[in-house]
Amino acid sequence: MEPKKGIKQKLHEKKVKLQEKVQDKKQRVQEKKVEVSAKMNEKREAVREKIKEKKIIAKEQIHEKVQETKWFWQHNYFLILSLIPLLAIMIVSEISSIHRTAVIPNFFGDQKTSLFDLWSIQHFLAGVLIGSLLITPKYERTKKWHIMLPLTIFLAFAWEAVELYLESGGIEAVQSFWNQREHWSNRLVSDPIMVIGGGVLGYIIHDSWKIAIIPSIIWLLIKAVLT
Repeated sequence: MEPKKGIKQKLHEKKVKLQEKVQDKKQRVQEKKVEVSAKMNEKREAVREKIKEKKIIAKEQIHEKVQETKWFWQHNYFLILSLIPLLAIMIVSEISSIHRTAVIPNFFGDQKTSLFDLWSIQHFLAGVLIGSLLITPKYERTKKWHIMLPLTIFLAFAWEAVELYLESGGIEAVQSFWNQREHWSNRLVSDPIMVIGGGVLGYIIHDSWKIAIIPSIIWLLIKAVLT
């Protein structure tokens, strides 16, 4: 009987050990599931937080853009609105006199027939002076840009309007100096682009006025002497 009891005892111990192993594995699997679930929840929460942060950043950026646009309009609406009559006058004037010259200009040459002429260089140098010198220090850099660009555009077209007036004989004392009417492409396209391009360069390279001012003065003196 005792050997049978010994066998039963051993079988019972093996069974208990097996059950313990099975239970231990189940517990480990359960712990693993809980760990994986916790990590998944953490990842989901992290994704949600990132999405929230991106939404907040996007809202802030939109708000900043709206404020920048409001600021830009409040400080430049006069210049922007002033361009409308200037452009209207110049366009009407050029349309009325377009029969005097070819519609399609030469690329470079005389100002009466060409897109670019020697005065284009002077317009570029003038833009450099505007962009590098006419910047008030009381505004932060981004707002300086918002002031410089509209101001440069306005001055470019305002000068073209003044030239148009002088070419039309508005002031007799300087009529000999402005005795040639510019081609429409020179007045409405290349000259403003050169001034604006120079203004951008002058804004980016603040000390560029030191290079531009001497050639600009020399060119004006040569033009005055030869005219």
